[in-house]
Amino acid sequence: MNIQLSRHAIERMNRRGVLSEAIDVVCLYADRVTNLNNGAYVLSLSAGLAQELRGVLGNALISRCENLQLVVDGASTKVITFTKNATFRQGSYRPLRRRRPLYDPRWA
Repeated sequence: MNIQLSRHAIERMNRRGVLSEAIDVVCLYADRVTNLNNGAYVLSLSAGLAQELRGVLGNALISRCENLQLVVDGASTKVITFTKNATFRQGSYRPLRRRRPLYDPRWA
């Protein structure tokens, strides 16, 4: 499959060790779509679909696709960048940051 990647996405692909086959799988089978404020959207696979695809595409490839989110430009349908293990809010433009609380009474 021929998917257009931005220059930034190609740099991130090389830096993070993401296979082009993993990007193809997420683009073809993505069942979760999150719309962002700036007209872009995020494509990813749900855990249930990933489990179903393991028998068809193989465990190694699906393991690389499970936590991969593609950020796609809505106007040009070009992959802008991708993240691993990020949580995007509906209507936001960047992933949530998981912060550790400053104090928890259980630690005392």
